[in-house]
Amino acid sequence: MGKGQPGSVLRNLLLQVCQPIEPGINRGKSEHLQGWQELSSIIQRWFSVTILEPKYDSQKDVSITVDCRQYGKEFDIIAGGSGFHQTLTLLAFLYGYKPTTILLDEPDAHLHVNLQNPYPYVSAWQSTGQYLCRTTLAECQI
Repeated sequence: MGKGQPGSVLRNLLLQVCQPIEPGINRGKSEHLQGWQELSSIIQRWFSVTILEPKYDSQKDVSITVDCRQYGKEFDIIAGGSGFHQTLTLLAFLYGYKPTTILLDEPDAHLHVNLQNPYPYVSAWQSTGQYLCRTTLAECQI
C-alpha cells in the first residue's frame, strides 16, 4: 500500500486532521484546528512527543512531511515505535474523519500490549458523540 514510502498512510491521515480537504469533512477552520490541537495534546501527554503540523503544498511538493519533536530534537514521524504509530493512526483517523462508530476488533491480538486497554481512547473522545465497540476473546478482559 505504501509502495516504499514508509508512513504515507499515516502522513495522509495527519494532513486530513490538520487540513481537511474532502467536501463532507470540511467543518470550518476552528473546528479542524481544535481536532489537531486535541490530537497533539493527547500524543504529548501519552508519549511526551510534540507532533508538528504536516507540511504539504499541492503546487510544489511530491510528499507530505510530518516531523515530531522530543528531547529538543526533531525527527521524521516514521522514527517512532510501533505502539506510537498504532495510537497515532487510530487517533488521526478518529479526528480526521469523525466516524460515528469505531470498532476495535480484538485489540489484544492486534495492538501493542501497552495499548490494548480501551479506556484511554474512550476518554480521548468521550465528548465527541462517537461510539467505541471492542471485541475480544480474552476471558481476563471481559
